[in-house]
Amino acid sequence: MRAFRVTAQRSGDWWALAIEGPGLRRPAYTQARCLDKAEPTVRDLLVLRFDVDPANVGNIEIISA
Repeated sequence: MRAFRVTAQRSGDWWALAIEGPGLRRPAYTQARCLDKAEPTVRDLLVLRFDVDPANVGNIEIISA
């Protein structure tokens, strides 16, 4: 199963999210209004990127910088 590491950094009223992991040659970026929305936002990005079911994305670890 794939594992993705997300670095969350505050950017004004938003959280900037940098995603690294297998299948990504360089980090992918997105943002979330609050940190508790980070995981579903990242999962949505990965579903679109890899064209997989949300349950098959893999593990997502979020680290607040």
